[in-house]
Amino acid sequence: MAADVYNRGVEPVTAVALSGLLQLLCCGEQSAGPAFELLSRRRARAGDSEQLVGQLRGIAAEEQQHEQLLEALLASLPRSPPVTGAAVHASRFFRGLASPDAGTHFTRIAALDSAVCLLLSALRKAQPRLFHPALARIASDEARHAAIASHYARRLATPALRLAAASETRNGLANLLAAHAGNLEVLGLDPSRVLARIAMPPRFLRS
Repeated sequence: MAADVYNRGVEPVTAVALSGLLQLLCCGEQSAGPAFELLSRRRARAGDSEQLVGQLRGIAAEEQQHEQLLEALLASLPRSPPVTGAAVHASRFFRGLASPDAGTHFTRIAALDSAVCLLLSALRKAQPRLFHPALARIASDEARHAAIASHYARRLATPALRLAAASETRNGLANLLAAHAGNLEVLGLDPSRVLARIAMPPRFLRS
């Protein structure tokens, strides 16, 4: 499914930039599957409904599928030169999203997944030829994950806590993306505009 991404006449420099961006997303997916599985076990122990626990387990499985899809896409692209320390910082950031407080954890998930949707939407507009069906599926799934997480965040966290957790998460992701500003520009995106949108906590978590 992914082998056609780099073979559609895509300029090498564009392919390398896309690879750099997808590597960051893949790092996030590598942490997301285990995080949702952990969250499902915690909510089961807390006595939450089977519906919620089942949703979380389903999301964990989908995140693992996203990782596989991104790895397949990356296999069809030239590897982007690593940014010094970027992989370590990204891994630390994504692992650090987990929290023993469910409201905080759900808020961080909603903030992160909605930001991924913003990023993929911008990429779709700037590079429609590069927007592989796998990315469309990931965007659709992440929008649903964000909606589910937001629902529980609003039930379990105060507005002040949601604002703080969402702001921290969005700023952290924007800082990670700042290291990929050159890739964003090559892909036809305005780095300052994209980073500003990513850094802003979503309205549905602020009220």
